Amino acid sequence: MLTLFPMPEDSPLTKIAAELNLTVVRQLDGGVWGAHLVTGADGTELVLKTMPTEMWPNVFALGASLANRLRVTGYPAPEYVDTGAGYGATWSLQRVLPGEIPDVMSESHMRQLLALLDRHNGAVPEGGGAWLAHQMPYLQMSLKTILTTEITRDIATELAEVLERADDVALLDNGVVHNDFHHRNFLAIGDDVSAVFDWEFANIGDWRYDLATLAFWSVLQPDGIPAPVAKLAVDRMHEVSPSDVLALLSAVRTITQLDFDARNNPQFLPRLMLGIESNVAPWWRRL
Repeated sequence: MLTLFPMPEDSPLTKIAAELNLTVVRQLDGGVWGAHLVTGADGTELVLKTMPTEMWPNVFALGASLANRLRVTGYPAPEYVDTGAGYGATWSLQRVLPGEIPDVMSESHMRQLLALLDRHNGAVPEGGGAWLAHQMPYLQMSLKTILTTEITRDIATELAEVLERADDVALLDNGVVHNDFHHRNFLAIGDDVSAVFDWEFANIGDWRYDLATLAFWSVLQPDGIPAPVAKLAVDRMHEVSPSDVLALLSAVRTITQLDFDARNNPQFLPRLMLGIESNVAPWWRRL
């Protein structure tokens, strides 16, 4: 029997669930924003995810459509049922996929994830992706945050210089960019990857950003990703990314994460900065 998870009656999630005729069961593990297991009127288990702003319905809709585009080819992405906005939140509704987030990534997991990333390349053959152009206003705001945060100020100056050269870097425009492809956004059953989730902010552009993100977290999470496993991601990143592309993509990933932690988890910044200085900064300092 499912144990219902009580939610405040006036919460956006409760109101959205009621409008969609869903019953909230419980909050799911992991993630920054609220993902909850819900059931439909017929008892079907679904995942309802909300973000506390109504400004992203078009973004969520695009992400859902890209996940569905990959899913119909056999890619283990969730089937998105619907997306929308209301009650002060943007939401997505998707079908449940099997598996659990593994505590430690195995070599098999990594090889499967790298194979899946290869399928992002050219997945939107009509092209036209402007992923970085869409990101740039937010990156500029993020830079302001880390330029005014003492512990990140010096490295932020470096990152700003890398970003200034973005127009001179030849990026691809016909791939799927998940935008947060990392070790906590996939499910596995044993050594088999069963799902990649969290597609709400997916876009069209240079798929190698997802590889840079996976490599970024691989070198920063030694407890969850053993060094030989992390090396697989880093080697693949260097294999497919010219030095200027790697510099730009790793700078974008770093700016995004430093800004997030400066605003939400400042206690993590000292350790994060040490890892970036040792393992990630060389990716853009080689230019």
